[in-house]
Amino acid sequence: MNEILRSVTYNNIDDDPDPSTRQISWECTDDSNLTSDQSFTRLVINPQNDLLTIDLNGASAGTGHTSVFTEDQGPVEVTDFDVDIVDVDNENIIECTLQLASTPDGTDESLDMPDTVGISHVYDAATRTLTLSGAASESAYESALASVVYNNIDHDPDTTTRNVAVQCTGQQNSSSTADIVVIIPVNDAPKLDLNSSDSKRWWISILKMMFAFVVNVQSHVPIPILVLLPYVTVTPETVTLLLIPPHLVRALTVLH
Repeated sequence: MNEILRSVTYNNIDDDPDPSTRQISWECTDDSNLTSDQSFTRLVINPQNDLLTIDLNGASAGTGHTSVFTEDQGPVEVTDFDVDIVDVDNENIIECTLQLASTPDGTDESLDMPDTVGISHVYDAATRTLTLSGAASESAYESALASVVYNNIDHDPDTTTRNVAVQCTGQQNSSSTADIVVIIPVNDAPKLDLNSSDSKRWWISILKMMFAFVVNVQSHVPIPILVLLPYVTVTPETVTLLLIPPHLVRALTVLH
């Protein structure tokens, strides 16, 4: 009987157990139907603050999430819409951080989210970290995380896969959960802006050379381009070609 009594155990599988002391009463009855006095065992419950858990893809398998960012198509969410945060020991979350492991395209890359009541956010480009802060419920932080987006305004983005580490804090930090952003570049069409300063300079040079060539052909004499350049008037908005009569062209040639 002693061995049987010594084998009795107590267990509690609640992740957030009530900490009040438990009391177990013992009594034994023999073959003569005589019962012993009661004895008592006091059980002291020692709760542990469990790690907060984050599931970035909700009902899907695993806890991570993969997003696809396509160049010039705008920001993309870095979590699934049904992201799940569980903290069995605390009602409120205090803070969540999302950190890009690297930003090959520098400050062209960023994490952001819309304004949320009760939760503030700030992005630090130096540390590549978006911080969400303010005591709020799990559901409030779930909605906030689901609204976080990645963006890259580089027109020739580095195609290295980006990793985003997500961590939240209740009374104790969560384990870090990884999000992956796959970058898809787009082959952009070339652009020609005839109104830009660079384009103006380019066209001015071409027109000057064309003008010199035309005058040379008409006059049948080799006139250096430098002699003709003063006869091209250039302003920020216009290029004016002065048509030089043949006799003036010959005079210019002789003078030169």
